[in-house]
Amino acid sequence: MQPRGVRLPARHITALINLEPVALIDLSISGAQLEIDRELPVGTNVKVVLSYASEALSLDATIVWCKPSHQSAICLMGVKFLSPTPEQTKTIIRLGSRSVVRPGRS
Repeated sequence: MQPRGVRLPARHITALINLEPVALIDLSISGAQLEIDRELPVGTNVKVVLSYASEALSLDATIVWCKPSHQSAICLMGVKFLSPTPEQTKTIIRLGSRSVVRPGRS
């Protein structure tokens, strides 16, 4: 079992679920938390595409939880990446580290 690793804020990363734009909240080597405009069933397999600058990564994932937000019409969703390759894991780490805004910067 691979360690989950540190969750990084996912600023500046563009995310898609099955080609639909979503907001990426945070990212780890094992999965991600996203905001989507509708609820999707837990257990659904999806394609997650993450991109930052000229780098893009496509990952198979499954929805492990999905719950409506109490403050708006969006749903918060957790996905688990399905068997990312070592190269994909390196890319996730690289994307996450590039997206973090350091204190004093925006």
